[in-house]
Amino acid sequence: MFLLFLVASNAQAQYNFKAYPMQEKDQVVYVYDALCGWCYGFSDVINQLEQEFGNRIDFAVLSGGMMTGQREEPISKMRDYIKGAYQRVENTCGVKFGDAYLNGILESPTYISSSVKPAIAMAVFKSHQPKKAVAFAKAIQRAFYLEGKSLNENATYGVLAKDFGLDKKQFEKQMDDAAFKNLAEQEFQLVKQMGITGFPTLFVIKDGQAYLLSNGYSDFKSAAESIQQVLGQ
Repeated sequence: MFLLFLVASNAQAQYNFKAYPMQEKDQVVYVYDALCGWCYGFSDVINQLEQEFGNRIDFAVLSGGMMTGQREEPISKMRDYIKGAYQRVENTCGVKFGDAYLNGILESPTYISSSVKPAIAMAVFKSHQPKKAVAFAKAIQRAFYLEGKSLNENATYGVLAKDFGLDKKQFEKQMDDAAFKNLAEQEFQLVKQMGITGFPTLFVIKDGQAYLLSNGYSDFKSAAESIQQVLGQ
């Protein structure tokens, strides 16, 4: 299910991975958005992948910015679509959407879908515990899609940060720091410059080359085989 591409200077790829700043260490890069239902479905897979390969290669997370600017809008405008789509995610991925989301957030006439706050929270979290970013992304999505917590409130992330051993009040205060909002915006722009418009997207940076593993959901077996193929070279 996964396609593997070497993104080199002469490749006819639709992605501009040269925009991604190369790191000293090789990385598996997970591009996600907290409001992406398929990313929620993929959250167990990416966590399993990190458990399997984390001792061989670093894992990094980028926030995609799916719902920003003019795309920030009341969830009520997408309600009918989501009601049809979430069951496909459940059936394909084995995750469950909680009643608190389906009968709470999704039915709210005023809740605004925005990717900004969760991206700021991720930027703050990575300043403390970058190696646990994959786990924090999963925690954000569980809070939203399973527990029905608002992703527009700093307090939601303060509680999650506390679960990772961080100070709740300090975390919430940092979320109001313009520097972290700027970091989130920079990630949105980076993802845009790379030409990534669908989530989840997974790629590997190895020895200065970029390998696209997937754009969209896939299962653990296929993803693991693709990563192994890259690392085994």
